[in-house]
Amino acid sequence: MASTFHHHHPHTLIPLIILYSIFFSFYPAYSIQFQIPSFNPGDANILYLGAAATRDGSADFNVNDLYTCQVGWTIYSKQVLLWDSRTGKLTDFTTHYTFIIDTGNKTTYGHGLAFFLAPVDFEIPPNSSGGFLGLFNTTTKDSAQNQIVLVEFDSYPNSEWGETVQHVGINNNSIVSTKWTPWNTSLHSGDTADVWISYNSTTKNLSVSWKYQNSYDPEEHTSLSLAIDLTRVLPEWVTIGFSAATGYFGETHTLLSWEFNSTLDRAEGNNSKKTRLVVILTVSCSALAVGAIAAFGVLWNRRKKKSMKDQLEAMNLTSMNDDLERGAGPRRFSYKELSLVTNNFSKDRLLGKGGFGSVYRGYFANQDLSVAVKKISRGSRQGKKEYVTEVKVISQLRHRNLVQLLGWCHDKGEFLLVYEFMPNGSLDSHLFGSKKSPIPWNMRHKIGLGLASAVLYLHEEWERCVVHRDIKSSNVMLDSTFNASNPIYIPTQHAPLALNQKDMSVSPISAVSFILILSFVMNVKSSSSPFDVSFNFPRFTPDDFIGFANDATIKHGAIKLTKKNKTGFPLQHSVGQAAFLQLIRIYDKANAKVANFTTQFTFLVNRNSATNYGDGLAFFLMPPDFKLPDRKDSSGGFLGIFTHENALINNDNGHKIVLVEFDSFNNEWDPIEAYEISHMGIDVGSIKSVATAPWLIEFEPDGTKVTARISYDSRAKRLSVNVFFHDKVADSSLVYDIDLTKVLPEAVFVGFTAATGDLVETHDILSWSFNSKF
Repeated sequence: MASTFHHHHPHTLIPLIILYSIFFSFYPAYSIQFQIPSFNPGDANILYLGAAATRDGSADFNVNDLYTCQVGWTIYSKQVLLWDSRTGKLTDFTTHYTFIIDTGNKTTYGHGLAFFLAPVDFEIPPNSSGGFLGLFNTTTKDSAQNQIVLVEFDSYPNSEWGETVQHVGINNNSIVSTKWTPWNTSLHSGDTADVWISYNSTTKNLSVSWKYQNSYDPEEHTSLSLAIDLTRVLPEWVTIGFSAATGYFGETHTLLSWEFNSTLDRAEGNNSKKTRLVVILTVSCSALAVGAIAAFGVLWNRRKKKSMKDQLEAMNLTSMNDDLERGAGPRRFSYKELSLVTNNFSKDRLLGKGGFGSVYRGYFANQDLSVAVKKISRGSRQGKKEYVTEVKVISQLRHRNLVQLLGWCHDKGEFLLVYEFMPNGSLDSHLFGSKKSPIPWNMRHKIGLGLASAVLYLHEEWERCVVHRDIKSSNVMLDSTFNASNPIYIPTQHAPLALNQKDMSVSPISAVSFILILSFVMNVKSSSSPFDVSFNFPRFTPDDFIGFANDATIKHGAIKLTKKNKTGFPLQHSVGQAAFLQLIRIYDKANAKVANFTTQFTFLVNRNSATNYGDGLAFFLMPPDFKLPDRKDSSGGFLGIFTHENALINNDNGHKIVLVEFDSFNNEWDPIEAYEISHMGIDVGSIKSVATAPWLIEFEPDGTKVTARISYDSRAKRLSVNVFFHDKVADSSLVYDIDLTKVLPEAVFVGFTAATGDLVETHDILSWSFNSKF
């Protein structure tokens, strides 16, 4: 007898599965138990963030092998119930883990590893490397809004917040340990540490103990405890995990194993127990009936689904028609009309293709009117949704620099939009295409202003904020007089405005000058704090939002500020600048607020074994109306910013550029106590520094790698510079009291400049981060 196979339709089981899952998920176990003897990439219970990843069965916090200024997290992927707000009950928990910190036999190293409990939406803070352990930054290190408890193994004493020794500490809402004991990192370097952390909910005591497999110091304490009520510090649900960080001095952090146990279950009252019994009986008795009904329901639903979808779509389109036809502006076209004016959508009328369809040129002879007809592909479901949104929103927009929507059509299952025709095509065809005559500079300026005006209208001047998300040169259309118009395609959700600097530029200088106009209107309202800016470039790519001028470029993941000649030797009289292409708000005059900011960057200066070299590089805060001088007049000691005519002029009126210079050549305008060595300085509106300090005796022949941190304290009105070397050179610092509101406009560009003169060297920016906070 032949075998008979029966195929049971899976949809008949879905109602049963849903019922059981809904009813029984009301009573989950909230206690957590897991044991991880080793880490592997396939374990969905563990998340690796930042510089952390699995390696050889362990969690490595420095997986990219860059041991300085790194932050890595290894966390449990599920939230943990710490206490029950209904009953006030608090969980007991224990965790046990093993880890290794290896200092690499270096005399200076840092910064440490911590186990932490934090809110479920907690993320790696910006600028949190080094002593912040990937959990704090200058803004949050002692903030009253913090909700975090951690146990830290801190390998570097940070004098800024009063630390004097390496230590194990328990921290309550602060980077400063509430309770701590000394700990010898170098003694235990490379050895496996066993750590036990437990919390007693009755005594509200958090205890930590640890031991090492091989190393031991009889004078060293190996336990610590703190009385703390976690219900007053942490939310009900928390994230648990580990964070490790390095600063200017590196070390490696490796987590070998981890286990965790908590005991809290949400309480069930008598009513809950009765309800559970009723639910069980009800579900059991209903199972057969539901199964029978489900089979009929699937068949009925299939028949109705298509009909309902068609009805809803028709209702949506009818509603759109009624709304639009009641007002003035765009009108409804018939498909026959549009087919006629586009010669039945012939190939010779095709202007271009996009993600949702094609655009054709049409001509209404009776009106002597050329149009662009956008035909959405039949198979594009997303396109139809976009079509409805596009018509409803764009029909209300009125601006001289937005391409005007003339009408719409959705006959015979087709979806079409009719726009005014732009005879000079797209901007990219003039910048990068085969056009014989390039656009003159005065016209480029006009185009930039037109585009900026359109963006300002969308963001601030219309009654609702519309964020474009796809501004690029191919989407900037030019009319017969080369006025810029922007076709608007409304996204399904708001997102920050994205400008592709590579598409917008025609040369390094034009990229800066053209996009500066656009940056002025980039105050996107979808941000909850529009004046705060944070970015981080661990390495650089051509797609980064950075503009270049003169000789600056990106190569091998670094910004090369000055050039080499064809033989590979640094070029004389080379000048280069790089800037983040968004204005940074330094202060808000209307609300009398001034920002704190911190920027950190690593750079490499290479003298290529030359005995004499120069001239240096600088970080700048540049007013948007500042004009870069001609390169031939600003090379050498003028650092690409000043010339002979204005280098020493410091006009008391007007805005000034502020520089932090890292000068490798001693010039005649340097202080009378001029260093016969390289020095750093703070310059305000002049090449003559208002404050200086030595920063390097001599560059290494094959290059000196330096990390600089520049910060501004708005309350103290203090600009601070700290320099850290990656070799055996002494660190340097510089402080200058200055009210930036007196010398700078509200918003500035931040970036770098460098120059060579008769003497040469190369200047590379390897990484860069910036964070401002009002």
